[in-house]
Amino acid sequence: MISKAAFNILGLLLLISLMVSCSNDNTVNQEDESENTHIQEVDLETSNNNTQKFTSDVTIENNVQSQVYLSQVPRSRVIVREIQLSQVEKEILDTLTEFEAVVEEQLTTLTLPDNILFDFGSHQLRDEANEVIEQLVQVIEASEGEVHIAGHTDHIGEASFNKQLSEDRAQSVLQAFVNKGLDESRFVAEGFGEEKPIVSNTRPDGSDYEEGRQKNRRVEITVQGLFQE
Repeated sequence: MISKAAFNILGLLLLISLMVSCSNDNTVNQEDESENTHIQEVDLETSNNNTQKFTSDVTIENNVQSQVYLSQVPRSRVIVREIQLSQVEKEILDTLTEFEAVVEEQLTTLTLPDNILFDFGSHQLRDEANEVIEQLVQVIEASEGEVHIAGHTDHIGEASFNKQLSEDRAQSVLQAFVNKGLDESRFVAEGFGEEKPIVSNTRPDGSDYEEGRQKNRRVEITVQGLFQE
């Protein structure tokens, strides 16, 4: 089990990656003579929105990742220190970035496009999906509490078929986790069919929006307690 302190670091990294992405890139580098540690001081524009999207804006060089902590510095400024992350922590960070993890309070949600897991119209996991399942197992093992699996489809086809397909896909992902040795009692699997699109399935003129439908065909994995004090 990875230490909670390590994941507190990752949680803070998520915050800085979000804020740096909306900054004016007014960056000043200086040297901390007392600790002989490189410090990066960044001007930030903060937001009252509590939902943070995980991005890969934090640069990794020579396996050194930045740790963030808040300090008594002028408003809208933050200190970034460089520390060493373990290989497992770095892999989890990469997984969160790859699947566009969103953190809200104690919940972290990763979004998996359906085509990396399933063939069209099928709920059987593709052989190639095993690597993705392994990545997610690593994240789940580092979290605490319930894991929610939600299947979603676009609006093409009968609503009843889409609902059943989404439920079957969520169950297939759950079973894959159990087959990897995870405790089944931690999981809740649901299918919502076409009920919860994240973008429109059609364009404003009513024509088909294929890119939007692709985004709506997804499986969402939500874990609790990944970033803890």
